[in-house]
Amino acid sequence: SFLGGWSWQAAFYAAWDSFVAVGMCAALLVFFRERLNLPGRLTPLSDSSYAVYLIHTPATVTMGYALSGLSAHPLVKWLIASLIAVPACFAIAHLLLRRIPPLRRILFSQDANQ
Repeated sequence: SFLGGWSWQAAFYAAWDSFVAVGMCAALLVFFRERLNLPGRLTPLSDSSYAVYLIHTPATVTMGYALSGLSAHPLVKWLIASLIAVPACFAIAHLLLRRIPPLRRILFSQDANQ
């Protein structure tokens, strides 16, 4: 009765599952903030993170449509799309932030804090 249906066990399991998922996400955020917030070679990419967040959906959907005709395992398609879309999103964000000054004020994460 824990696997579904209209029972208190299923309702408890659904609530517990949601509670644990949110807790794990919060714990991971705190862990990365406290333990792994170190400068490194990829630090400049964090400046474009908000812009990437805004443009990643059209880029990944476009990549998905581009690969829809490819006859390969879905995991292979996902890997190809990821290897192309992630750098493309950061490149597009970099170009948007550097070439269009009004967008820089809106999208550049450090300018928002000043």
